[in-house]
Amino acid sequence: MSSKEKRGAVIALHREGVKNSEIARRLRMPRSTVYDAVKFRQLEDCKDRPETGRPVSEARIRARQAMRKRISRNPQRSIRKMASDLGVSEKTVRRVVKEDLNLRPLQKVHYLNERMKLKPLQKVRKMIRFAVIVGSFSLTRKCSHSIHLITITMTAFSSGKSRRTGNVHTLAHRHFTTSVMV
Repeated sequence: MSSKEKRGAVIALHREGVKNSEIARRLRMPRSTVYDAVKFRQLEDCKDRPETGRPVSEARIRARQAMRKRISRNPQRSIRKMASDLGVSEKTVRRVVKEDLNLRPLQKVHYLNERMKLKPLQKVRKMIRFAVIVGSFSLTRKCSHSIHLITITMTAFSSGKSRRTGNVHTLAHRHFTTSVMV
C-alpha cells in the first residue's frame, strides 16, 4: 500500500469518526503517522506535498548517467580519475556514487602475508614471558568474528630505594596495559 493509499484510508476512517489509535491498529501503522495526517490538515486531499530543498542540477543528472555507464564497464575505476574525465569535482562524484547509485567506493587494502600475521602473536608471547618473569598479570581475551583482541594487564613490583624517603622496602606499583589483535 502506497503512502497516498494509506493517507486516503486514514482520512476515510477519520471522517467516519474512528479514533486515531483504532485507525493505527486497523491499518497496522504507527500512531504518530495517523496523528501527523490529522494534525497537519491533510484531510482535504491525499496529494503529496511538494518536495522542499534545492533541485538537482542538470550537471549532476548527466554525471550520474555517465558514471553509471563507466562503473558498469569498469567497476575498479578510481573516483579521482572519473572526476577528471567527466570534468566535475571529486566531491560530486563521491556524492553521486554514494547517494544516487548506492555504491561504496573501491578501497585498496593492505595485503597481509604470513610473516605479518605472525607478528602480533609473537608480541603477545613476548609480553606474557615478560609478565611471568617480572610479576603478576591478567589476560583478557575478546573474540569478534575472526579477530582476537588480547588485553594483558601486568602489575610489576620492584623493591628498592624510594627517591623521596630513602626507605629500602618501598614497593613501586606499575600497570602496563596493552591490546594486541591476533
